[in-house]
Amino acid sequence: MLMDLNDEKKDLGSFIYLSYINSKSIFLILFIFILLVSPKSIAQESYISTISAEEIMQKITNNEPLKYSNVVIIGDLDGSNLVIPQIEIENSKITGKVNFDYATLKDSVSFAATRFLGNVSFIDTNFSKEPNFQKSVFEESAFFDRASFPKGANFNLAIFNNSANFLRANFIGPARFQQTRFAETVSFMDTQFNGESYFEEAKFGAIALFMNAQFNAISSFRGAHFKNNTDFRYVKFIEPSDFYGAEFGGQTNFVGAKFELLNINWETLKDRLVPNGPVFLAFIRNFRNNEQFEDADDCYYQYREWRMINRPVGLAKIFDYFAWISCGFGVRWYQPILASALLLSLFSFYYISVDIFGMMSKILIKNSPNINLSDIKKKFIKAVAFSTVTLLSLPSDWYPFEKEEHTQFLKRHFYSALIERLTGWALFLLLVGTLTRLMVRY
Repeated sequence: MLMDLNDEKKDLGSFIYLSYINSKSIFLILFIFILLVSPKSIAQESYISTISAEEIMQKITNNEPLKYSNVVIIGDLDGSNLVIPQIEIENSKITGKVNFDYATLKDSVSFAATRFLGNVSFIDTNFSKEPNFQKSVFEESAFFDRASFPKGANFNLAIFNNSANFLRANFIGPARFQQTRFAETVSFMDTQFNGESYFEEAKFGAIALFMNAQFNAISSFRGAHFKNNTDFRYVKFIEPSDFYGAEFGGQTNFVGAKFELLNINWETLKDRLVPNGPVFLAFIRNFRNNEQFEDADDCYYQYREWRMINRPVGLAKIFDYFAWISCGFGVRWYQPILASALLLSLFSFYYISVDIFGMMSKILIKNSPNINLSDIKKKFIKAVAFSTVTLLSLPSDWYPFEKEEHTQFLKRHFYSALIERLTGWALFLLLVGTLTRLMVRY
């Protein structure tokens, strides 16, 4: 019996040991599998062969189509001034410079997911069909100056780690830059976008230049992020453009820009728009046309504030300050109420100060140092009540104390009360005018 028990213990121990070994083996296999399928391993095995640039150029010279995938091309590619047939180099890496200046690419062009380690130049290049640069990575400067894209171009998800230049390029078909990343300065100066243009969720890490560009079709910058300064000077948006959800981290310049309908929120531009009178007025008009009345009010308020600060000292500047304090330039309905509260406090303080001064004078004449605090408290309450009745032009019967006291109060402060009442009427008219304007809405 005892031997059977020992045998059972040995069998149980063997089972536990084998289970432990098996679990370790399983974990080891899983670990090896993870290493094998890791991104690093995939990246190392993605290029199946190495090709010299001379071989590529020989095929181009022989007018042969190029179709490569998952290769590494060693050396410089120079196809400038040539007429080149189909060229497809995808999921590959090019170690040298790429130069197709003044070339004509008459068939399909694709560099999708290809990494360029040297400078890339397509200056004055004519792409007969839509080139595909989707997910391409440009490690050095990229030049597409005066390039022609009759069928458009696809740069979606591309990464430009250095400067990118599309100076005077011509996109006749759709220009696609969705989720494209520009790490350094990018220039679309004098560029023609004759087809739709899409910069949705694009990221501009440095200065973005669009000066003198023309968008002749619908354009979208929805969700784009401009980290640094952005230059839209003299840009023409012929068709509606969508900037909904865009973010501007630096100064944004729209001086001389022409647009009819931009879908953009004032909060996006607030304190980032380069101040300019015509630009402010253009955005106010744009917000009104878009029925974004609150944005129009906020833009108008900042415009008037900017103009007030920069006016030379004079009557116009004084009037601006009065309009700012009294009614928020006619777009802040609560400003007259706040101004009335301030006015009430000031006149109440004035009334009580005059009365206390008179009381102290009488005490000093009688050589009595005693001041009754309860009398001061009563006078303060009466002063606030008198100021309220006067400011709001209420009947004297509403004065919460004896009518005779109101009469005596009015005799002592007749001219001050007159000024307060006239100012109260003015603030009331401003309140009514502001509310009417905001309720009628242009």
